[in-house]
Amino acid sequence: MLRIACLLLLLTVPVAASADVSASATSYHAVAATASARLTYGGGNGTNSRASGFAEVRTSLRAVARRRSHGSLSVRGGNVRFPVTLTANERATIGERSGPSSPYVEQVCRDRSKRSSTGGLTLKRLSGARVQVIWAFPHARMTACPGPRRAGGKLQGRMSRVLPASRFQAGRVVVTLAGTARFVEGRYRGTYRWRATVTLVRS
Repeated sequence: MLRIACLLLLLTVPVAASADVSASATSYHAVAATASARLTYGGGNGTNSRASGFAEVRTSLRAVARRRSHGSLSVRGGNVRFPVTLTANERATIGERSGPSSPYVEQVCRDRSKRSSTGGLTLKRLSGARVQVIWAFPHARMTACPGPRRAGGKLQGRMSRVLPASRFQAGRVVVTLAGTARFVEGRYRGTYRWRATVTLVRS
């Protein structure tokens, strides 16, 4: 009987531990959020072609997101995701020439669009009771015009901020991410800038 009781005790410990982990998760929803990212670049596609310009995206929390936004932070980390309205704008000046001694003939490419998307934050637990907050909004990229398409994704690891875990115990949390970084993508070189402000409320 003693051996059976010990076995039952061992079987119930993992269940209890799992319940404790689940209970430690804190739920949030977003009540306000804005984000923007912009890249400017220059460079060439080949010996006799070049392009320069910019791409930017601006996002804001959609009205329906107050009902659909959701997220949580547990001992393993977490995230917060919500619907956003995205406005993308890009412009490029493209130069082509027939040979190294010929002048460039330039034309301008423009594109602007607006659509629904998803944005938010990724939350990663660190040692020392800290939380790393990582950008999870859409990135600026050239899509209709020649230019960099992956710069933002490659920089995402730097688009973050470390905060005390105690900050997330408040009923209302305001998180701001902002920065600037240089990038190289193929023959293109440029600068990427980002800024986001998100207000979370405990559910």
